[in-house]
Amino acid sequence: MDNNFDDHYAIKDIEPIDVREETIDRLLKAGVDPIKASNVVDALKYILRAGLKENEDVNKDLSKAHNYMHRYFYGEWRPKNEQ
Repeated sequence: MDNNFDDHYAIKDIEPIDVREETIDRLLKAGVDPIKASNVVDALKYILRAGLKENEDVNKDLSKAHNYMHRYFYGEWRPKNEQ
């Protein structure tokens, strides 16, 4: 794979940036607010790299994804005591 990204962003022959760009395009076409759409693609970024970053607990990335989706639905970050 020929890219400018760290290996923890690579998934076989899929470029996560392509998935994110396609997702944001679809969300915007569906009428999702651009800021909310960015929360979804940020969550997607962490989901796609979960378990691929060396020496990092998979739950760290999944928790970050959860935070972005919480922000999408509720307009705010999850409280620190729930993270």
